[in-house]
Amino acid sequence: MSISTTIIVGIIVLIVIIFVLRGVRIIPQAETWVIERLGKYNRTLESGINIIWPIIDRPRVIHTRHTIVDVDGNTYVRNRTTCKIDLREQVYDFPKQSVITKDNVTTTINALLYFQIIDPVKAVYEIDNLPNAIEKLTQTTLRNVIGELELDETLTSRDTINSKLRAVLDEASNKWGVKVTRVELQTPYATRWSARCRQSVKDVPRCSRPRVTRRHSSSSPRVRKRLSSIRQRQTSRPRFSLRRVKPIPG
Repeated sequence: MSISTTIIVGIIVLIVIIFVLRGVRIIPQAETWVIERLGKYNRTLESGINIIWPIIDRPRVIHTRHTIVDVDGNTYVRNRTTCKIDLREQVYDFPKQSVITKDNVTTTINALLYFQIIDPVKAVYEIDNLPNAIEKLTQTTLRNVIGELELDETLTSRDTINSKLRAVLDEASNKWGVKVTRVELQTPYATRWSARCRQSVKDVPRCSRPRVTRRHSSSSPRVRKRLSSIRQRQTSRPRFSLRRVKPIPG
């Protein structure tokens, strides 16, 4: 065998090895890939060993969202692009936002959203950026639900708010292939709302406070006696009236 033949055979073997290595994909459990052939959807890879054509088959890239907590306790949200679709239940911790209740009280609230991708094809092709869409949908739905309740109802009806949020979000995200399993409002929001409520009581107009003071103070016998003496003194004063006097003709 000549040297040229050996080189050609070696190149062919190398191409075959590269082809096999790039064509064999091992998908972990609870993950999947969406494969496109020449830009068109072809199939969804299941867990285990899968074989694709390296040049004409490519996985579709999607957006993901990860929450990172550093050593100092600061929380950061990082958006990434990957071809792996996680089929496990995921949780998104959304930043705090201001909402207005039915009785015009501004509050600060944040929520935890638990969801699961049940249809990877819809999650890829029905929405452009799934994490961003879920975040915006949760924020707008939270404002609408809280806006229909008064402050006292929001403090005592936490389970009702969670069930309403889950029902609305699950119905809206169904076409994205997402199942919303649970929505939880974090506990610090009640303390903030109580502070806001106390502040709103302090901001009551002062013109309405003396009435309450006079009403409660008049219940004392000493005060009643003092008020009656003042009324008698006012009634005993002579009353003067001015009359127009006609001039006497000269």
